[in-house]
Amino acid sequence: MTENTDTGIKVIGLTGPSGSGKGEVAKIFKDNGYEIIDADILAREVINDTVVIDELRKNFGDDIFEDGVLDRKKLAKRAFSSRENELLLNRITHGRILERAREMIESYIFTGSDKILFDAPLLFESDADMFCTDTVSVIAGFDKRLERIMKRDGISREEALMRMKVQQDDSYYTDRSEYVIYNDGSLDDLYDKTMKIIKEV
Repeated sequence: MTENTDTGIKVIGLTGPSGSGKGEVAKIFKDNGYEIIDADILAREVINDTVVIDELRKNFGDDIFEDGVLDRKKLAKRAFSSRENELLLNRITHGRILERAREMIESYIFTGSDKILFDAPLLFESDADMFCTDTVSVIAGFDKRLERIMKRDGISREEALMRMKVQQDDSYYTDRSEYVIYNDGSLDDLYDKTMKIIKEV
């Protein structure tokens, strides 16, 4: 929890494993007046930092860049090949992502926004929940997640399974969150569950 709790300002942390449906939940929050901070977008921004580029080259190989442009699929394949490599990527990028997220939260608050959603897949791993007044995790069954990841990212079953292998168990999210959404049903069902949380927070 942050000290924002007593000010009427809501900073909701949204997290969960890949393929759980966080993006759809974020859209519902946005439609209900929340400013959205997307950690994945921030990650793509910080990767353009020269210091980060040097660290990525050193740790994941020069060939992840082609004509000076990062091959994100190649980086993902290497970073998600093991838990150790995933943690290495996180160490390179997380500090800068959190700094940018803090700046955005402060900017939104300064301009009068009192409802902010921070969509961060690694919310707890990076300690970004320190920014949040409440946390919401989205969970889905293994097969559902696998199907969504393959369709969303245009990757093979093997590549999707490799990504899922290095992610946390469901209990990691449910044990740390004030609210949990189980997203194995329809979009209408997801909407109803999300709206219930929006009304409560």
